[in-house]
Amino acid sequence: MQEDKKMDSTFGFNFDIGNVHDEARKNYTNDDLEKEYLEYLIWAFLNKRSEEAFEKQIEEAKNQISFLTLLNEVQDEEISEEKQKIELLDCFENISLKHEKLKEKLSSFNETVEPCEKAFDDLGHHLELQMNQIKLENIYIPTEEESSYKGV
Repeated sequence: MQEDKKMDSTFGFNFDIGNVHDEARKNYTNDDLEKEYLEYLIWAFLNKRSEEAFEKQIEEAKNQISFLTLLNEVQDEEISEEKQKIELLDCFENISLKHEKLKEKLSSFNETVEPCEKAFDDLGHHLELQMNQIKLENIYIPTEEESSYKGV
């Protein structure tokens, strides 16, 4: 029987299982066993508490992730609104620059309008004078010979 309880290990050691258990029982007292059991219970309690704490941390992390996701969406909306405002400001700035350029051109045109009107009036008056005058080249004046024929 003794030989049945002997086992060969993979490392070549032969040991007796019955002797191992007997030796283990001899080495431990009831106080040692109670102490070991108490340490096991403490470890199990801490393990359970740490598992609950870990699950709690996971839940808190999930809550933080959802909060940060929501915050990110809100900030993305704010950023897009700010981009739209910037685009509008750029558009208004371009419009105001074009308005200033057109204003300058119109003011220069306004400055030239009065002299142009005066020149136009002067030219019109000069043309009227020329139209009312008859050029001597265009007037037919009969010579004395021709006037005698007609009885004038």
